[in-house]
Amino acid sequence: MLENRLVVRIAALSLVTASCLGSIGCAEKSGSSLEAAQVSKQEGSRSAQELRGEIEQFLTGFLGAYMSGSVDSLEPFYSKDALIWADKREPIRGWTAIRALLVGGFEKYTMSASAYLVDVRKLGNDVAFIQILTELKLTSKEDGTLIEKRFRDFALLERSGSSWRVANDIDQPVSAETFDADVQAAGSAANALSGAL
Repeated sequence: MLENRLVVRIAALSLVTASCLGSIGCAEKSGSSLEAAQVSKQEGSRSAQELRGEIEQFLTGFLGAYMSGSVDSLEPFYSKDALIWADKREPIRGWTAIRALLVGGFEKYTMSASAYLVDVRKLGNDVAFIQILTELKLTSKEDGTLIEKRFRDFALLERSGSSWRVANDIDQPVSAETFDADVQAAGSAANALSGAL
């Protein structure tokens, strides 16, 4: 049941994104309007590159915080009322609930994470949609057992001042084969990122 709701929410998010994108940058292409449209497209391209750079910086910091060993280092990366659907669990809202979900993992494992930023879409002045492929390696602190997890992540980010924060996040666990196929399908559009503090 939860999986069906997640698929519906992802589909709805995709429709909202497509609808928003369909209305961005539309200009009549005749006479001087063509020049204005070309200038607008160039500015939009610069703006898209700047946005992607900001999101890459955000994700690099997020991954670094995730691998720091301190669950509390993640707090600045979530909005106060962030809503996440993590690893086929029920949705949770707010930092207190997110921290409660994550703290056990931080106590039991050392973690490494990497991500491929597949897509970034600006949905408003301070809202962005991102699609990433995330790979986690959890090593047991007790016996060294390695657990590997891979996800497709779809997130809405909100800008707070000069920083981005997760507002909504849905992750979908996938097999190693599916993950590798997704990375290959994304091709050069997918930027590989790893954490740094």
